[in-house]
Amino acid sequence: MPAFRRLPVFLLAAAASIAAACGGTTTTVLQQVAVPATAIPIPTVTSQSSFTVVQTADLSATTNLPVAGGYSGTLQVGGTIQQYAQVTQTLQNTAPSSVAPLSMKPQDGGAHPMDVSPAQVLFYYGLLFDARTPAYVSPLPSPTDPPNAPVTLTVQVPAAVFLQNVTYYLALYDPQRPSLGWQQKFAGPATVSGTTLTFTGAYTFNRYEQYWLGIYAVSPQAPPPTPAPAISPVASPSPGPNSIVAIQAMMGLNFACSGTPCATGPIAPPTQGPATYTIQTGVTAPSISGNATQLTVFPLTSQPSDVLYYTPPLADAPLTTNAIWDFYYYIDQPVWATPSPRPTSTPEPAAPTIMMALEFDFNMGMPNYAYNFSSQCLILDSANGGPVWQIWGGGSQGWIDSGLPCDPASFTPNVWHHLTWVYRIHPETLQTEYDTLTIDGTTVTVPAANALHPVQPRVETKTFLEVQFQQDMHKALVPTPPPFKEWVDNVTLTYW
Repeated sequence: MPAFRRLPVFLLAAAASIAAACGGTTTTVLQQVAVPATAIPIPTVTSQSSFTVVQTADLSATTNLPVAGGYSGTLQVGGTIQQYAQVTQTLQNTAPSSVAPLSMKPQDGGAHPMDVSPAQVLFYYGLLFDARTPAYVSPLPSPTDPPNAPVTLTVQVPAAVFLQNVTYYLALYDPQRPSLGWQQKFAGPATVSGTTLTFTGAYTFNRYEQYWLGIYAVSPQAPPPTPAPAISPVASPSPGPNSIVAIQAMMGLNFACSGTPCATGPIAPPTQGPATYTIQTGVTAPSISGNATQLTVFPLTSQPSDVLYYTPPLADAPLTTNAIWDFYYYIDQPVWATPSPRPTSTPEPAAPTIMMALEFDFNMGMPNYAYNFSSQCLILDSANGGPVWQIWGGGSQGWIDSGLPCDPASFTPNVWHHLTWVYRIHPETLQTEYDTLTIDGTTVTVPAANALHPVQPRVETKTFLEVQFQQDMHKALVPTPPPFKEWVDNVTLTYW
């Protein structure tokens, strides 16, 4: 196991309670503008000291909002809340730099001054979740969003901002639907009770997208804003499949290491020694594409050893719930001297070859946790638990039996073999799912009892995708063991 280097259909309710502004600062005051009797008065917000505050917090049943400019409050999310989920909140009284200021066209052909200007916006509230909230129901991918979940946003603002006889609305900006601009009347008009405003609405928020809400005021005598266009309850389409090709050409001596704790092998507790190894890219023979990569290792005579070959980060981890890792491999010597099926009634000694396991890994790193899809063919005889495909169980499980036998024919030397792993990623339950394994055209499905495993916590925040190859060797039984050579070609990762 290598040691490799986390949004919903909403029913939205927002309550804004008003408190006194601090003395000695410019206050936010909403007031009626005097206009001719034929026009409709529009509330405006007078000059106020600017403020911006950003806060990342664990998402729970009640999450505190940032405190700034006299504003504070809580975010209450109903439904299932994902373990480890976080929300980054931004509270500010100026338009976000990435979004045009909230504005609204006249509602009756321009006869009344009904445009929403920045002076009518109380504040902007940004929301960015690192997981869908509430959670999807497995299995993924799901053709629809999670069911509606109640959300209550309670915001305390300076008392001077509140006006009687003013109608409040909530607008939404969705970065996945920029052509809609600000969706006025996303929620509203507010139900007013004292100085508390309550909004209700419904929507779907995707993870890792920066959404903005804006609370604004219009005159109650004016026609109400046009409702936002109807939004389908079906989830916004995930980005189309992306493929990274010729990954083997990205490998090199700077992306490899050997020995514990760089990599751990199939034995517990793992104690692997550092072996000598080489990497050669641009190999034309043997090769399929004319651009293969050769991974060569020289086993130790003193103890078991291993080498981990990995790639640089292939991409920032996107909104990904599916991945397919497809590649070809070629080895120069047998891994079993006398292959035998598993189980067998007659235990046999360990196969007299140097390799203990050949490992193939796909990893996705996210803030706070990692999706680790490690797999290996454990090259041992039936008396020692092999040959069998093992997968990484996550958490404290370590290597576990996948339920798939490892066919020795899959590692016939001097022949190109084609391997494809299909994975699913469950952000709603923080689980990895091993779906199918295809070798040389034969597809097998990982038994359901073995397919799902927990993610691994991590402290890093940078996101990435990567693939890895690992070679685990027995202690060599001859003074000068021959090197073991493995070639990989047409290494492709597809994700969506």
